[in-house]
Amino acid sequence: MAKSNLEWEASKAEQHAEEYWKEHGFEARLIARYQSKGVYTISKDGITDNYEVVNTITDFALMDENFERYWDIFTRNIELRRQVLATKLDAWRDKVLASIDGKSGVNTYRVIKDVDKIIADFFDHDPVLGGNE
Repeated sequence: MAKSNLEWEASKAEQHAEEYWKEHGFEARLIARYQSKGVYTISKDGITDNYEVVNTITDFALMDENFERYWDIFTRNIELRRQVLATKLDAWRDKVLASIDGKSGVNTYRVIKDVDKIIADFFDHDPVLGGNE
């Protein structure tokens, strides 16, 4: 019976990466193993992403440095996206509160649709209520 790709022996690069991640507090789970690379889910401090380890890498110090740079940029991007979301939600809240002046009617459907769009943009999916006109 043929081995599945997860049963193949880990390359030296994959073994090194797994040791590095463990030593630095990451949780790593192998998703798939191919002849050319291993694909992992990497988690730390509530942040998770997929990462590929190319099997032909021999300069492990450079591989570690590249991973550190990647993880730094990845986590900074998440933080910036959270800040943008908070800014948009604050602006939305201010708009809703400003509409409570007693002089103009409030289109509650539009208010809900606006926040639906903000949240959908953050999670990279279509709004539940459809696009904003």
